[in-house]
Amino acid sequence: MLRRILITYGVELQRSLGSRQYLAGLLLIATALAAAPFVHPIESPGAGAYPYIAYVTPLVLNFLGFVLIQIFAAAQISGDMSTGAIRLMLVRPIRRAEYYLAKFGLCLTYVLLLTGITAAGTWGCAAVWGTLHGVHYGGQLVASHHELAMTYLWAFLLGILPQCAGLCVALFFSALMRSSTAAAAFTLGTWIVLDIIKYPLGIEKLVYSSYLEAPWQVFAERVDAMEGAWTPMAYYCAGTSAATMLVFALAAMAVLQRRNLGA
Repeated sequence: MLRRILITYGVELQRSLGSRQYLAGLLLIATALAAAPFVHPIESPGAGAYPYIAYVTPLVLNFLGFVLIQIFAAAQISGDMSTGAIRLMLVRPIRRAEYYLAKFGLCLTYVLLLTGITAAGTWGCAAVWGTLHGVHYGGQLVASHHELAMTYLWAFLLGILPQCAGLCVALFFSALMRSSTAAAAFTLGTWIVLDIIKYPLGIEKLVYSSYLEAPWQVFAERVDAMEGAWTPMAYYCAGTSAATMLVFALAAMAVLQRRNLGA
């Protein structure tokens, strides 16, 4: 099973690397990172370049990056259905659930790539045009470079979870529809509607998108010399994201299992 998934993942990755959508997403992220120093100054008194990192990373990832991830994921299965490529894929000895897992792996690779490029771009600009010697206030060191780097790493890892939840939602709509445009529209629409109603309904702790910003808020608070707390936010983030991934992954695989791919 694992071997079949890895082979299919490799095929899908090779197909995606040359696609315009894949390359356009990387170009948009790179452009946003290049423009960021003109929007937010890199150097600030006492805190060096860390406020720049705290501002740019979630700004690029949680809006532009998340939109790109959802659009990319929404086009995966529906795109294969509209072109008929899915029938060629499943002619091989591969189950539909394995096909889905290969697609999930491909989208996860895209998440890691966009997140990694954003992290490398922000820290690279900060290192070249700013100072990274810890946060000082009143002449005293209140947060060392190592502490802030480790906080960023934990935010990086925790922030991947709601991104993965979002891609599972997108893959569900992708399995449900033959049109990539419709799948992307429903995915983005679901995200927007949930963000509008979650606070009036008091369900924000149960919505995965509530935790796109939360891990980075801890990093920002550490930069501002405050003691940003990971708990209970981290538990809610992990639990809500995992539950969303499980529910929508199972739903997508159930849809694929029942889907008449010849119609």
